[in-house]
Amino acid sequence: MSAAPTPTDRETSDQLDRLLNSILSLAPADRRHSALAEQALAITSSIYAERWLLWENPGSTVPPQFLLVLIFWLFLIFVSFGLFAPVNLTVIASFLLCTLAVSGAILMILDMGDPMHPGWVQVSGEPMRRAMIEVSRP
Repeated sequence: MSAAPTPTDRETSDQLDRLLNSILSLAPADRRHSALAEQALAITSSIYAERWLLWENPGSTVPPQFLLVLIFWLFLIFVSFGLFAPVNLTVIASFLLCTLAVSGAILMILDMGDPMHPGWVQVSGEPMRRAMIEVSRP
């Protein structure tokens, strides 16, 4: 299964501009269509604002100091469990599984902090493509 190619920043910007132009070129026939066009314009404006925020604030949303304290705190918890646990295969396996679970949770939190860049969690561009198709239809 191959991943769909991701558009470049320029292609994304062009799609967003085409969407805005399509919405602005709409000629609503009645109040209902006028309200829908206004709502589409508000949503597109919100997308533009969020896009600029992503450009202004690149990188992780989790401060490194917090991450360091969290890892140290979890290290102390695991060490305290290990001090009083008997050394056998069950204890070692449970420690390894717990370590993998906690590491995975931290990885997911860090990945969700920046969803626009490739990772395990990524924002899909498919809704924008479907909106472009719907708006450009006569």
